[in-house]
Amino acid sequence: MFLIYHRLYGLDSITLRISEDCSLVTESQVILLLDTNNNQTREDYNTRLTAIRRTVEQIKTYNPDANIGMFSYSDELEQVFTLSWSADIDELISAALKVRIDIGKTISNTSHALKHIRESNLFNSSRNLVVLFSNARWNNLDEIDLEIQLSKQQDIHIFGVAAGEDCDKDNLAGVLNDPSFMFYVDDDDFTSLKSLASITKYYNCTDDIFKKRQ
Repeated sequence: MFLIYHRLYGLDSITLRISEDCSLVTESQVILLLDTNNNQTREDYNTRLTAIRRTVEQIKTYNPDANIGMFSYSDELEQVFTLSWSADIDELISAALKVRIDIGKTISNTSHALKHIRESNLFNSSRNLVVLFSNARWNNLDEIDLEIQLSKQQDIHIFGVAAGEDCDKDNLAGVLNDPSFMFYVDDDDFTSLKSLASITKYYNCTDDIFKKRQ
């Protein structure tokens, strides 16, 4: 984050020596949350599964220290694999791709899924992320928005991947409240997921870093 401030404020006279003032933190935990309601086309659902596969590949390649867990949900939440289940990319992808659309359920209770994750004490990392994959055709946006705000207060940050032609991008962007928290997948272009992976690493700098380098 300090590098962003360095560019924004033009602090060219300050020489930042990362090795002395900042440490790279790679410990992150990421939960993938997949909406399996039956109110979505199989083609678009498969696009979201592909986005999950690419997300796993990007995260584990960029940051092998990141732990990935996964849940699926329609009206109820189901665990696909835990955060500590495997570090193997192929195993994680294989398990994720086995999740099918919930034929009997046309409802996606996203707020309930987010609440369950928030209240279950699943995270014990310094960076805790939930990545939502859904067509976002919700009619309870206020409830979802509330859960995202409550999660943020507990240092759980919710991101969204807009994948599939049936995805309501306005709904997804609206509840995330920050355009940088949404990653677009268009056609077969999954480039944005590299940026998502990069969030799993960050520099932790001393509070007085700018004063020290003046």
